[in-house]
Amino acid sequence: MTESSATCVRTDDISGWKRVTLENAALKVAVLPEKGGDIYEFIDKRTGSDILFKSPTGLRPASDECRSDLDTPFLRNYEGGWQELFPSLREASSYRGRTIPFHGEVALRPWECSSQQTHDGPSIRLEILCESVPLRLTRTMRLEENSATLVLDETVSSESNKVEQFVWGHHCVVGPPLLAEGAEFDCRATTIVTDDQPVEPTARFRPGSRTAWPLVPDREGGEIDLRLISGPATRSHDHCLLSGLDEGWLTVRNPRLGLRFELSWDANVFPWVRLWQAFGGVTTAPLEGSYALGIEPWSATHGLASALASGEASVILPGATINTALRASLLSP
Repeated sequence: MTESSATCVRTDDISGWKRVTLENAALKVAVLPEKGGDIYEFIDKRTGSDILFKSPTGLRPASDECRSDLDTPFLRNYEGGWQELFPSLREASSYRGRTIPFHGEVALRPWECSSQQTHDGPSIRLEILCESVPLRLTRTMRLEENSATLVLDETVSSESNKVEQFVWGHHCVVGPPLLAEGAEFDCRATTIVTDDQPVEPTARFRPGSRTAWPLVPDREGGEIDLRLISGPATRSHDHCLLSGLDEGWLTVRNPRLGLRFELSWDANVFPWVRLWQAFGGVTTAPLEGSYALGIEPWSATHGLASALASGEASVILPGATINTALRASLLSP
């Protein structure tokens, strides 16, 4: 087997950040373990396309001013890509007297990272122990030989002598060239729930609505089909939640590029999808003008404090573990 077709792990440096790349004949996936364990690149080797969104500011060089810790706001240091949100998400929350920042803490801190050899081939293991709640999150990432699928095997482990609660999500955002006018989105949802207030004046979705998939009412009295991707000239910026999943599955398909991104997961663990449509209408820095689609499996609709009040928070017993897996594939349309 040649080196180009073998699954392998490489380590280098990008803008002062350690980059760990897992590669096989079909995919190249790069992770920044010191920067929140971000999945920075997800490249289809057939077309050379990196399907993950890159923010207007890009990856800022590692420095004291651009460090990865709880004092650095998520958006200030956001380069795009794919992050994990844990043990909370969305708004900042309080849990047993400790403050958890916007989008949780693990995307803001360095993770431990190691390579390992399994029966399926080389893989990388990342883990982090939270400061705000005594829970450890472990992510093992692997590419099987000649497979266009990345597998994320994940475990939440309790290091507490009490019952603990948490909220968990994946902040996966795709961008050009996969994202383009004429591309298509699909999901196994049955219901669309829009936010009570529009995210900003460029929003198209009518706030406070609950409708059947795939049509969402707009603010002009019409309807928008969420399966159809608009271009950046739309100048819109919207959020909504997709629920009633009969299966944890979604896809973004670009027939012109000849590529389809598919994400699957356990809908019992992540029963919601947060859909972020930044179609050229973000008006505030650092994401002004972004063209991006956030396709984000979440365990709850809001942060940990709200989830505790609504009964949505996930529960883990003392010393217990919770295991799940996600699969991300790049396929032909």
